[in-house]
Amino acid sequence: SAGQTSEARAVLQTAATRAVSNPLLWYELATVELKLGDLDHAIPDLRRAIVLRPSFADAQDSLGSALAQAGDRTAAATAFRAALAANPYDSSAHANLGRLLASTGSWPEALFQFDRAVRLNRADASLHIDDAIAHIQAHDMAGALSAARAAVVADPRSARAHDLLGQILIQTGKTSSARAEFETALTLDPKLSQAQLDLAETLILANDIPRALDLLRQAAASSDPAVAQQANSLLNQAAGH
Repeated sequence: SAGQTSEARAVLQTAATRAVSNPLLWYELATVELKLGDLDHAIPDLRRAIVLRPSFADAQDSLGSALAQAGDRTAAATAFRAALAANPYDSSAHANLGRLLASTGSWPEALFQFDRAVRLNRADASLHIDDAIAHIQAHDMAGALSAARAAVVADPRSARAHDLLGQILIQTGKTSSARAEFETALTLDPKLSQAQLDLAETLILANDIPRALDLLRQAAASSDPAVAQQANSLLNQAAGH
């Protein structure tokens, strides 16, 4: 809870102040501060940890994430690269640098970093999902399809992975296979609004209008504004006909 996290912060602040040369205490304090959303204190505390232990890869990775949240992409990239210099096998730092590079459209290196991340941690479906999304944004649908399939293999019960695979299959013209993935996603998570919208659009193509409308009504109530807007737009089009 937030109360427990605040208590942990107070304890760590006392401990770090008493043992100022302990990089682990500053790192743990910063980790708690990040959970509380306090970037103003987390960033300098991470830097303290790194000054005390320059090869502290986890602290460099966390500093990169904090700086990215603060909007300083250049410093964030420097921190991620420092983390990888300290530990080239850190899948988190590879993935975080990949996300940062993708946000600036630096696709060749972004995809390289995602490739390194998934090779180091093939069991993490979320890494494969981010890799697939990066390939989509880079207009590499073959790479996206491969990454999405890897996400499903890594976690067959990930509704998001199945839905993403369905989206990619639709774009490659495999409508029936895409529909099966959307159905699986909703079986795993009936409230996944993106899958509701995706399956509804597929059902409209198959002229299964009643079920499509039911799914669109559910998607229109989504907390995701983009999904809700698109679902309402399709509902309005249906009403106009």
